[in-house]
Amino acid sequence: MKKVIFLAIITVLVGTACKKQRKDYEGEAEVFLNGSKYVNKLGADNASGLLYFELYQGDKINDVLIIKRSLIFSGIKLDMSLQQLQREFRDMPRAGFSTSEDDGCIIGDIFDIDTSGIQNNYIQITKQKDNYHEIWGEFRVKLIRTHNCNCTDLPDTIEFSKGTFHILFKD
Repeated sequence: MKKVIFLAIITVLVGTACKKQRKDYEGEAEVFLNGSKYVNKLGADNASGLLYFELYQGDKINDVLIIKRSLIFSGIKLDMSLQQLQREFRDMPRAGFSTSEDDGCIIGDIFDIDTSGIQNNYIQITKQKDNYHEIWGEFRVKLIRTHNCNCTDLPDTIEFSKGTFHILFKD
């Protein structure tokens, strides 16, 4: 059941990759994927008092963003505690990674939290200004493949390490 719900959420998120995205924030992130620098762009939202952001790789075609790889964080509380990333879908901090094919609307690989080392999967806001309108933080997450499209060269286990981010939300 959890896998079906996860696939449904990923389908919605990948589907949004086919639409023009709003930009009412500025942000940047740096992270390593399996020890190599992962070049990415950042998308973010802080609706409902929770932080959502994604690090993605993609292309713009006719002013439409086509996302090919996406590391998504959701349910992040706007506080400075160390938050363990979970597999659950409730308002809990979680992370997942997916790839897409063709025009970005076809699901490729899906990776979810590796629960064997849950203590190594975390995110933390380390600094904030103006009641969380500007935030800095760090993260680390290890994921395992839960859906295989046989269309990428990624290994079955991937690790994003030494992750840092900075986001400024505009009013």
